[in-house]
Amino acid sequence: NNGYFTQPDVDRFTARQDELDDLARQGDVQPAYEIFRVYLHRVDERTRWMEELAAAEHDFTIAEEIAVDPKAARYVADQNEARDLCRRWAKYWLLVAQVEGNPEQAARQDVVRRYESIRQRAMQIDDEELLAMYLTALAQAYDPQSRYFSPKEAEEFAIQAQGRMEGIGAALRGVEGEIVVTQVISGSPSARDGRLKAGDRIVAVGQGESGPLVSTAGRKLSDLVSLIRGEAGSIVRLQVVPKGQTDAVVYGLVRDKLQPAPLRSAVIERGQKADGTPVKVGYIRLPTLYSSASLSQETGSKKAPKAQTSTGDVLRILEDPQRGFKAGGADLVILDLRGNPGGPLAEAIELPGLFLGPVPVVQEKDAQGKLQTHSSSVESAVWEGPLVVLVDAYSGPGAEIVAGAIQDHERGLIVGCSAGSGNATVQGAMFVGKEVSAGETLPKLGILRVTRAQFYLPSGRTTNNRGLAPDVELPALRSRVVAMEREMAEAFASDEVEAVNHAHLGRVKPEHVKDLQARSEQRRSNSPQFLALAERIRQQEARWGLKAVVLNEESVRQWLQAAEEPFKEAPPAAKFPVDYVDEEILAIALDYLRPPSATTLDGTWEAVTKDADGNVVGRIVKEVRGNHEKVTIYGKGDEVVTVKENDFALEQVGDEKVFRFFNGRIIAPEQKKGQTFQGAYVYRLEGDRFIEEGRRPGGKDKPSYVLVFTR
Repeated sequence: NNGYFTQPDVDRFTARQDELDDLARQGDVQPAYEIFRVYLHRVDERTRWMEELAAAEHDFTIAEEIAVDPKAARYVADQNEARDLCRRWAKYWLLVAQVEGNPEQAARQDVVRRYESIRQRAMQIDDEELLAMYLTALAQAYDPQSRYFSPKEAEEFAIQAQGRMEGIGAALRGVEGEIVVTQVISGSPSARDGRLKAGDRIVAVGQGESGPLVSTAGRKLSDLVSLIRGEAGSIVRLQVVPKGQTDAVVYGLVRDKLQPAPLRSAVIERGQKADGTPVKVGYIRLPTLYSSASLSQETGSKKAPKAQTSTGDVLRILEDPQRGFKAGGADLVILDLRGNPGGPLAEAIELPGLFLGPVPVVQEKDAQGKLQTHSSSVESAVWEGPLVVLVDAYSGPGAEIVAGAIQDHERGLIVGCSAGSGNATVQGAMFVGKEVSAGETLPKLGILRVTRAQFYLPSGRTTNNRGLAPDVELPALRSRVVAMEREMAEAFASDEVEAVNHAHLGRVKPEHVKDLQARSEQRRSNSPQFLALAERIRQQEARWGLKAVVLNEESVRQWLQAAEEPFKEAPPAAKFPVDYVDEEILAIALDYLRPPSATTLDGTWEAVTKDADGNVVGRIVKEVRGNHEKVTIYGKGDEVVTVKENDFALEQVGDEKVFRFFNGRIIAPEQKKGQTFQGAYVYRLEGDRFIEEGRRPGGKDKPSYVLVFTR
């Protein structure tokens, strides 16, 4: 707002800053209205000035600049400086139009329309919206992550969090007074219909097959969204001007229940195993953590619906008897958390349990410094096989908890760029209606979301203000942008707490990570796409250091490129792989499938079996290649009794070495063919002797058997 308020304005506001908390306690929010009246006056003033300045002639040969770094900008001292700042902004926008090749007259009109749009939006702010902004500002003076949600905002928050949206499946944005479609959601009514496209302008909305069309001109975006949403099965009519056209058409669409960010999965075949068959990679794209019952009280109801959860949906993908990854013989699972903003803390705690079992996932420290450890309640790991987790600059706090727990337990490989959300705080919802009423139906007075704790990973480290460092790092433009946003935010300082007792499974070893990173760097050094990306990142680093833009065509062109470049990268798509980055991720995953530790067991091993009296009753032969083994059990007469095969991983649990087997299938005898199995046992490796002890890891009981295999 330093483009609107003057320094004398700010001085008047700050003169009362020490009173604001006391006034709020008394229910007095008059300062919000006083500040807002000044803001409306300044916006109206700037709009009138821009109408004059957009039509004026400007001297583009003068060496002057405009601040683009918020830290370098300052409030103007008086009205003369304010008008001069408007003049420079008018020059800037005209130069932008010149760089983009727009006609001069249209550019001048666009400048006026831009500021008129800001004025209209300011005039549309009602009491509820103003109160929400003011109370949020007060809350964030104490804690940058806290926020007040008005009753309307609370309802919208609950709709999205619970996944109970009904409508047409189109993302909208207000652009200079017009409603523009920014995205058509895959699988939605709009996508199935096929006519509505990104870039189309919605100029009117009608209900049913014959209801009157209501113009969108001058209306708030939130009001229009309410008009377009509606009960599944009902009809909404949109008057649309398709992108690049001038004539409007009317589309009738049938609303339906929407899944705003559908979980997706696929099995991808890549590379080759020791037996010549392709490696099956099970891919899960999880766009958000969700639970349909997590915010039931936000609508005023005290009864929670039956929950649909992200953990439950991932479980079904892994275990479905017909189409699940385990039934389909997947060799590796990739869990894609790129762009996942997080979600309910309970989901961030439960999801890792599918791969770890009932282990510590996250530590929580409250305002008094008391630590509490949260563990997954999943009874045992569902997927025992190799695991790769993908993160990026937009993986939020919940996603970082999931990936961080897997990393701390050394259970899976974390791949991605180095920056994440950098927000390791836990917010709790204070339902204002619940605070003032004990009735069955709560009054809708909104929600105050406040930070109640910070979280730490099992090792005691935090991602706060630093993000999660992946095991194998890939370059990305967006990581730098998010890192800069983190530097600007007033985040809590990073610290550490004492580690909680947790397993070090040894599925990801430092020497293996070093090898995987080196292999990836070697491939990328020979990739034209990655080399071009590295150059773009280098140029981007130089441009982002700018504090101000000189008002000439070349400087503005360079600044626009710097501002837009990171966002040319598309977010993770519904399909995988889609580009050279995804192909490199698959190459890393295939490298990870053959850990150096497994190669020490390559070969053929044999052990004899004996009865209780010590008599030889058969033998067992294990054929090991990489992380796969085929086991043949022979009877006393050397006849084949059982043939089975499985994948395995070598782990270290405390002082014990653990052989964990999974994807097991019986090949013979015929009556048992196709049966599956998985499990684990303790082993010792002594030169060419492999000693298998028939007991579970961590158990204190004596082994039920001991087999000594010789290579």
